[in-house]
Amino acid sequence: MTRHFKHEGEWIEAPDATDDLDTLFPLVGQAWEDAGGVTYGKIGGAEAMLMDYGLLVAFASNWLSERNKADGIAAVE
Repeated sequence: MTRHFKHEGEWIEAPDATDDLDTLFPLVGQAWEDAGGVTYGKIGGAEAMLMDYGLLVAFASNWLSERNKADGIAAVE
């Protein structure tokens, strides 16, 4: 899936980062859970996974960078 963005006055097409076709996001989520980043509890009557999203974003950013490096994918600067 791709999205269209206006950049410097021109429309460009880029991959939709929110849909990685279940390749890396489930893995980084499992790694976060395995690292103890998730607490289980209730919000109202609903069971929930509770976490600090700032820490999750930092963890995921590092994890994805390391995974891309291991796969030979250069970092975008």
